[in-house]
Amino acid sequence: MEFADSFQTIFHFQNIYVSGTSYFPILGAVTKTSHNDAWIAYQRRDRIDNGGEIYVPILSSEQQPDGELILKSFE
Repeated sequence: MEFADSFQTIFHFQNIYVSGTSYFPILGAVTKTSHNDAWIAYQRRDRIDNGGEIYVPILSSEQQPDGELILKSFE
């Protein structure tokens, strides 16, 4: 088990949505693109004039951020 505990996440993508609802609306996403990269939380925002959506980085961390920290950053 010690060997398995030494594993590190090298890639991660997860949508952020309000717990207890369906998977929509998507509020943002959490990503890690490489073992050396930081964990980044993005907030989804609508573009003006129905121009689609954009994901804006709002949080960067060396450790995977928990839901409470992410939602606090959205405020």
